[in-house]
Amino acid sequence: MDECRKTLLEENRHVDKELIGSEIEALKEVYLKACFEELAKFKGVLQDIFSIPPNVDIYKKSKDRFYTQEQVDSLRKEVEELEKEFLREKMFLEILKQEKEIIVKLQPILLDTKMALSNLKNEEGIEKKEKLQKLLKRHGTYLKNLVCNTKIFNI
Repeated sequence: MDECRKTLLEENRHVDKELIGSEIEALKEVYLKACFEELAKFKGVLQDIFSIPPNVDIYKKSKDRFYTQEQVDSLRKEVEELEKEFLREKMFLEILKQEKEIIVKLQPILLDTKMALSNLKNEEGIEKKEKLQKLLKRHGTYLKNLVCNTKIFNI
């Protein structure tokens, strides 16, 4: 604005300097008024864009809440109980996984035993007894190893 004033005064030396100065001041006021109006509108737009809605502003909500020592103790106790329950459920899940593993390992023995028994239906006497003993011995050793090597039985 100062440069504008100097230029106008230099170009118009024969015109009244006070008149030019007052006109420049009037122009400056109009210009600033228009600028401030637009900036106020822009400020509103910026607030709309960058403001946090009241339903999202967590700080205000948490700032207003105060808990008594009794409520805090109650919540701590509830957390401890939930942690214990979680550990129990975790242990139970692990036991179920081990049982499933045992069942998967026992399925071949079951199929082998069913097949051997169906083959022994036609057998009689000593041969049948010997084959049954072999089957029991073979599966007995496998089952003994399975039981000894499984965590679920060693609790």
